[in-house]
Amino acid sequence: MADNVQDIEAIDDARDRLRQLAEDSRKLQEAAAGADPGPGTWGIILGLTIGIAYEATVGSDVETTLEDLPLALEGNAIRLDMCARNYESTEESVVAALTAIQGELEIHTYGPTG
Repeated sequence: MADNVQDIEAIDDARDRLRQLAEDSRKLQEAAAGADPGPGTWGIILGLTIGIAYEATVGSDVETTLEDLPLALEGNAIRLDMCARNYESTEESVVAALTAIQGELEIHTYGPTG
């Protein structure tokens, strides 16, 4: 409809962008997995002190975040899609109700047409 209260196209564009970001984050996850420095990267002494600590804290946090990111983005895309479809459905119902009311008003104002 031309006179939407909500800009459904903008909501759909945002949904599509979130889906693209979800796909991009999957690629980032793959790249990060290949770039993750193992404890041996730090050498023997630093590996035992820094490498293990890094892997247990930062490495784990980054991995978890990158695992959750695509699902979070896709979940929000689904929510936006549901929101846009609900706006459309509600607007169609309101238009139908107002059209029926307008028809009733015309009958009562001008009499039945025939």
